[in-house]
Amino acid sequence: DLGLAVSPYNEADLRAVGFADTAILPIFLEERHYQTSTLPALTARLQDRHPLLLFVGRIAPNKKQEDLIKLLYYYRRIEPSATLALVGSQWLPAYVNWLKNLAQSLGLAQHLIFADHVTQAELVSYFRTADVYVSMSEHEGFGKPLIESMYLGLPVLAYATTGVPGTMGGAGVLFHEKNYEALAEMVDMLIKEQALRARIIARQHARVQAFLAPQVRALWQEYLARLA
Repeated sequence: DLGLAVSPYNEADLRAVGFADTAILPIFLEERHYQTSTLPALTARLQDRHPLLLFVGRIAPNKKQEDLIKLLYYYRRIEPSATLALVGSQWLPAYVNWLKNLAQSLGLAQHLIFADHVTQAELVSYFRTADVYVSMSEHEGFGKPLIESMYLGLPVLAYATTGVPGTMGGAGVLFHEKNYEALAEMVDMLIKEQALRARIIARQHARVQAFLAPQVRALWQEYLARLA
């Protein structure tokens, strides 16, 4: 009777296989999970690594962590102290090792953090301490870390592919070409140009309201009423 997807991108798949009536019910955030205090020891360690770029997601080829390492290489030409934190399960060891070898070959081994699994408090600490969230992923059905970043006030710079544009909904900064030198300059602007940064954070804050539990619950109830 009704096919629900978490994003416009996934909704298109439902239509492609024949669902006549579809709608979107996004992944939601429980705010209480993100209102936890940061961890002082972890925060102190991360503050020594500024400027800090962050990506959250399992270490997998479709997430394109190697492209984030390439971006770090170019950004360190602008800010030699820059660090990249990759937070996510290392479920494909061969790819993880390849990434580490790539970082080593580029002279970045000491400027790359592999965090693997983290607790919720650790995750919030990473989001709140980082300077910018960057995604080079080439396949996202939804991209929950995007809305986590928006909720926690972290500017988002993301490759505009698959489900990413639908989730961002005009917020953040999206790009269509992986021009690393230009993206490094954009990262620098997002960190240093405070007026620009504030405008982007404000737009992201407005966008993320659509993903909070009360709003999504109300939408779910509307769909149930439609069916009834």
